[in-house]
Amino acid sequence: MEFKKITVGPLTSINNLVYHLSKQFLEIRTDYLLGKRPVFKLDFSDIKSHSISLPALASLLSVGKKLSEFIGYPIPVITIWEPHTLAFLHQTNFIQIAKKLNIFSFEDDIDGWSWFTADRPLNPNTKLLYFGDVKPISHFDPSEIGTQKALHKQKLISNLKLRCSAVFNGFNNKLENTLYNTLLELIVNSLMHGQEFAFVALQRSSKGITIAVCDSGIGFKRSLQQTFSYPQLNELKDEEAILIGSLIQKEIHGLRLAISEVLRYRENDFELKNEGWVTISSYGAEIRWQKRAWREALNHFEQLDLNHQKPSISDIFDPIYHGQIDEEALENGYCRTYNHFLVGTRISFEIKF
Repeated sequence: MEFKKITVGPLTSINNLVYHLSKQFLEIRTDYLLGKRPVFKLDFSDIKSHSISLPALASLLSVGKKLSEFIGYPIPVITIWEPHTLAFLHQTNFIQIAKKLNIFSFEDDIDGWSWFTADRPLNPNTKLLYFGDVKPISHFDPSEIGTQKALHKQKLISNLKLRCSAVFNGFNNKLENTLYNTLLELIVNSLMHGQEFAFVALQRSSKGITIAVCDSGIGFKRSLQQTFSYPQLNELKDEEAILIGSLIQKEIHGLRLAISEVLRYRENDFELKNEGWVTISSYGAEIRWQKRAWREALNHFEQLDLNHQKPSISDIFDPIYHGQIDEEALENGYCRTYNHFLVGTRISFEIKF
């Protein structure tokens, strides 16, 4: 029987994961189209506890879930037996979630390493969660979607607060409300618009808090086409879909308001000093929102008639990146497209203290 090893890389960021997995996943799809059925193994050998990104772990769970369902079995993991790394994967509940959802299978004695956390108490500022109450918007009339999203948020809020209270401990009420409102919006979008499980990463430091919500769902493009009837949505590039999806909800608490709250964007703020960021990756494109790019996008969208035209990405982002991102782009915001992609949507954001 043929075995095929999938290397996940060091998992230092979501971008790093996309770089390492997208081409390998394309080869897997090609193999299956050609009738090949190799047994896959996931190689964790490059990951180290001191550099693991929680958003990358959440993204790995989401794409791993999709692949394991596609091939029909939990993906075996080649593990590096390094105590600190294994303890970290136990502490964050990565191993527990992967086993419970039959995403990955580990060697039998991996649970024995959870003892290593005994002298290193669980870090309350680092956590992985998942939500599986999927309610596809296709089940509802378009006029009901806003109400159904609000009901779903109301159903989830108590559970979310219970599970996040340790991470958010000590925050002022305004920051805490921003985090909960944003998290609820992203989780419910994964469950209803993405039509898939939502995997959540929470990572707090002395400088700020980073949160990611990842799914392996249908992505921005198909979700917009299912939700809205604008003819211009029938032929969209992934970057155009991310842009429209970020801005289209004007009247209700949606992604548009969530991004403005995370960025702490104010219309008359001429200094545009960054206080956070939002990065959205969906299929073949990625957009990073910073205040400067967000202002340009808001102004551009106000002049846009989706019945007759699509947004012009180059009016907001110039150049469009295809590889390495420079420091200026990180500060101003950027758009990047990929030759290979991972299914689903990954939204990460940071708020600085």
